[in-house]
Amino acid sequence: MVVVGVLVLGVLGHLVLGGYVPGASEAPWRRGGPGADVDPWGLAQRLAAEGQYTDAAHALYSALLARVSARVSLRLHPSKTAGDYARDLRGAAPSLNGPFREFARNYEVVIYGLGSCDEQRFRTLSQLAGRIDPELGQLA
Repeated sequence: MVVVGVLVLGVLGHLVLGGYVPGASEAPWRRGGPGADVDPWGLAQRLAAEGQYTDAAHALYSALLARVSARVSLRLHPSKTAGDYARDLRGAAPSLNGPFREFARNYEVVIYGLGSCDEQRFRTLSQLAGRIDPELGQLA
């Protein structure tokens, strides 16, 4: 009974802090100070250079979504997964669907399967993200 009580208090504490402390539930790559103008691509590269490959992978994913949504009608939402966006692109921009789907598969393995990213996997994600840029350029 005591263990259950401690678990419930822990969950409630997390919910309270997440709801009342600005930025408490945000990941480091999404936080920005006052007037912070963060280049997500640059942030991904900086984090990778510092050996923070998992955070770099998240930043790369955010950068890719920002770049794609700037050119394609794509509704961004925190509850959507990379697979959800790949499905959305199937109708909105079929030429992006294949390259994005390949990126999404690799990203989801890293983040949801393994739970972390290493240097080689980050390089692979960067290469896959780079394959999407030429397709974006062809969109009118």
